[in-house]
Amino acid sequence: MEIEAAIEFAVRLGADYADIRWEQTQSETLLVKNGKVESAIYEEHGGAGIRVLLNTWGFASISSFERQKVEDAIRRAIAMAKASKRSTKPRLAQSGVAEGKVKLTPEIEYESEEAKDLSIPEVPLPKKKESTITSNQIINNELLNIESETIDKKIILAYCDICKKTLQIKLNKNIILQSDLPLIEISYIHGDPIHALNFQVDKAFSVRRTRVCSALFENE
Repeated sequence: MEIEAAIEFAVRLGADYADIRWEQTQSETLLVKNGKVESAIYEEHGGAGIRVLLNTWGFASISSFERQKVEDAIRRAIAMAKASKRSTKPRLAQSGVAEGKVKLTPEIEYESEEAKDLSIPEVPLPKKKESTITSNQIINNELLNIESETIDKKIILAYCDICKKTLQIKLNKNIILQSDLPLIEISYIHGDPIHALNFQVDKAFSVRRTRVCSALFENE
């Protein structure tokens, strides 16, 4: 059911004002094991909040935009508003519709063009120390031995808190670039004992939200 039609339905039932706020989320998860993509899962979720005004406000929510479910939710919101008692009716501010866009671009400094291509941000190193280890990153000699990339393969670097080292992970460029989502969820299974490194990759192949999972289960 279209949002405009739902608003008109609420007005026909007696609402002086009605609005519907719809939110939809999409996610895509890739499972990578030993450098190979084993599965790709796409999920989509949505829901809406409905608000109507008579003598006071009435509310309802839905998880589907099917016509019958929307109309039933509007009826519930209307019934709630009618059942409420209020001495003065709420007044709405008279203003036009505003529309705008916000684009956030993080500022990242890179040590070299090679590091920029591999999305490795600059990390200040203390004097007289060959490496710096923190809770979420490690800079060591392993980064100097990076595998070569191909036309369809991208090498990304991600630090594993369980292995205590930076991993070189091969990704299929086409899967990342052709995805409709800005961030792709990836699980990289590796190690002994076996565990998973979960992270997100954007279209620039930058790694985000790295976390590990040490408990893995397999159905027999």
